[in-house]
Amino acid sequence: MENCVTALVTPFANGAVDGGKWDSLVHFQLENGVRKVVANGTTGESPTTSDAEKAGLVRRAVAAGGEVTAGCGSNDTSHTGHLIEAAASEGVGRALLVDCYYNGPSSLELREEHYGYLCKSFPEMKFTAYVIPGRTGCELSVEDLAHLHSGNPNLDCVKEATGNLERMRRTRELSPSIRIMSGDDDLTYRMMADGGIGASGVISVASNIAPRAVNEMCVAANAGDGRASELAAKLAPLFSLVTVKAGGHKFRNPVPFKTAMAGLGMIDYGVRRPLGRMSAEGTRHVRSTLAQLWRDSPEILEPVGKFFDVDIDARLEKDSHWISY
Repeated sequence: MENCVTALVTPFANGAVDGGKWDSLVHFQLENGVRKVVANGTTGESPTTSDAEKAGLVRRAVAAGGEVTAGCGSNDTSHTGHLIEAAASEGVGRALLVDCYYNGPSSLELREEHYGYLCKSFPEMKFTAYVIPGRTGCELSVEDLAHLHSGNPNLDCVKEATGNLERMRRTRELSPSIRIMSGDDDLTYRMMADGGIGASGVISVASNIAPRAVNEMCVAANAGDGRASELAAKLAPLFSLVTVKAGGHKFRNPVPFKTAMAGLGMIDYGVRRPLGRMSAEGTRHVRSTLAQLWRDSPEILEPVGKFFDVDIDARLEKDSHWISY
């Protein structure tokens, strides 16, 4: 079982990747029970990091001792191949591939010209297909996913971020042996508890802040332990921060979580344009949600205070820690 795999944010300092903070984030995961991380996913702002920066992040994560999945997603199949080669040269054995955004390929074209081509070109690499039509504007169908999985044993996993539980049940029906990973933190428990889906775990954003709690939820769910539903309920406020709507604006991952992580003292706030900051209203919502979580379930945030040596009460109270436009 996979349990929790953390899609790590990429910390920046003065516009450059902050390698020291990146190392700290990886070690925070390892010390709190999460052994697997994704470097260079969408959460890591892969569209705006260079190939050299991507390779450096992978190299440092591997050196830290974690099991690394390299985000190699692109809407250019040739470029994706170069990213896979670079990840393999750093000792990575799994790549995350997203449906080709903006180009708008059909599911058949995705199957034949992208996923299928890459699976055959890199038979030694394991692949996780990432289906997220809300970001890409296209969607690998369940039927074409099944075709790929049956013909290419190295495509053995799918990250499901469609929000469509019926689609996931159909995936399990057509591909009994494929691993289904949740791509939506707030649906993870439902996907794992639903016997018709049988998800293995989550590729999580929320575990950037709460690796121990998210992983424990997944371990409990895989064991059929009723504590999983209790943990899911406790984590729900944190899950809600992956996307924040405030004042007519929609702030998407990773902006809300980077706002939260900077506020808590885990990183310095920094993103790459065109991303920016949240509105004052959005930042207040993130801050108040964390404050409520801290009051109701302090054990979720306590590992942050211990590892990063921060006083969470003081971080939540001081206005200067909470940036906005």
